[in-house]
Amino acid sequence: MTYSLYFDATGYDSEIATTTGLGDLRAWIEGLDANMYPLLAELASEGAAAPIAELGNQLEAALDDSPPDDKTVARTARNLLVRIDAHLKTDEVAVISDGVGVEDDEEGEE
Repeated sequence: MTYSLYFDATGYDSEIATTTGLGDLRAWIEGLDANMYPLLAELASEGAAAPIAELGNQLEAALDDSPPDDKTVARTARNLLVRIDAHLKTDEVAVISDGVGVEDDEEGEE
């Protein structure tokens, strides 16, 4: 199974990780200081975070301050940062999704 990024205004963006890759990314984030990187902690635990501008800032700082030892995790984190940066002008919320439920939830919000 793969996970994709979903943004509140523009919808699905791109696949970012497999189930294993996402677990490894979460493990790296969970090893960071949640007080320094609260939106990263929220993304890892809840699967969503906002505002994405601050999420991107925290991710960039974490990559500089405590880079992942695993090259695959580092690549996944950098790809996530690139995708967040690409949506700064249009979106506020980033969601990591397996593709089930996000659009269904939107349809029910009329």
